[in-house]
Amino acid sequence: MVHTPPEVALQNTLSRFEKEGRGASIHAMASIQAELPDGLRAIRDHFGDQVALTVLDRSEGLNRTTERDGWDQIPALAREGNYDRLHQRLTYALEQHREAGTISDDAYRQAKGDATRATPDRADSQDAGRPQQLPPGVADPPQIERRGTLRFWQETEGDFTVKHAAGRLNIPGVDPTPRDLAQQRAVSRGTGYDAGHLIGHQYGGPETPANLSLQNHLQNQGGGTYYNLESHFAEALAADTAVSVHVREMTKANDPAYLYRHVAWVETQSNGTMTREATLFMNPESERVRIAQGVVLTPPPNAGQIIDLRPFLEARAALEPQTIEGKAEAALQALPGYRADLPMDSRAIEVGGRAQGALIAQDDRQLAIATGPNSYALIDREQIKQPIQLGDQVKIERGESRAYVSKLDRGLER
Repeated sequence: MVHTPPEVALQNTLSRFEKEGRGASIHAMASIQAELPDGLRAIRDHFGDQVALTVLDRSEGLNRTTERDGWDQIPALAREGNYDRLHQRLTYALEQHREAGTISDDAYRQAKGDATRATPDRADSQDAGRPQQLPPGVADPPQIERRGTLRFWQETEGDFTVKHAAGRLNIPGVDPTPRDLAQQRAVSRGTGYDAGHLIGHQYGGPETPANLSLQNHLQNQGGGTYYNLESHFAEALAADTAVSVHVREMTKANDPAYLYRHVAWVETQSNGTMTREATLFMNPESERVRIAQGVVLTPPPNAGQIIDLRPFLEARAALEPQTIEGKAEAALQALPGYRADLPMDSRAIEVGGRAQGALIAQDDRQLAIATGPNSYALIDREQIKQPIQLGDQVKIERGESRAYVSKLDRGLER
């Protein structure tokens, strides 16, 4: 038999549902894993030495399978927990995927044990051509393009066109499909932009309009911020960590290039440990784009002026007491680079998570770290053992009992 942590089993089941439409509820999964030790004991007691037990232990990852023989392996299987504990772990893992947007509504509903809604992309072959009847008040679902475990769809929100790309990433090299360079050139030719993937080709992302957009070439190419995130995914997958993502791309009406991308993802390690992260990527025009458009810019006065952020932050700290979220948002709004037309994004730094940026707000309980022009991360003050001050640049990694300040620069001037 094969042994994997419940979180990994859930990740595999969700991926199978997105790809094949066949899944399992967390109730069924918790029941099977909880009852497995007693079932094996019953087989041992009934058949004795006529049956041998071999456990393929994949708790350290699919690429590190350990073969363990003997009935004395049963207690190790039981340590995953009883039904209540397993159901709790699976529920938490499922909610992490739902909050990050890495799974479809149907995948979530089937895992919860609820009825799924028939949608055009999941219509049975015998129902092809029949109109799908939806309950009153339920809007028609968007048309979804599927590539393996990945999904692509588009919606409209006010003045924005919103592209979505979501699902579990393939391990690079698994999909032999060659990159369609002609499609990429057709998208970007003459614009000065790159034709950038929402989900990279190496992870199963196709060269189709649903997965290609005009992207700042500095972000997209080696050393760029989006390139670096994709490289992080490659490193995680190489370490036998499953990665599921949800890319949400916002484009204003009549604009040729998108305004920003919000990327959320869930990493599930081989031992079942989960980490949920999110970040925001702006898509500014580069000099290459302006040259392609024939635009000439005049440098503003005081170009390159150094701005010390500490007076801004200290002034904000002296204002009337407010919530840590209010302090953080007020601090971001006072700093250069803030975009009033974009949403504010916040997250908690969970166990195994990380954040890097300036300390912009604090109270008796929490600290807020700026992670982007419109985003910040929160961490409990008791997790930080090293003293830091408003304006300090820090890189924080959270462990089980404390957070580690692995980078500290007190000379913050921007």
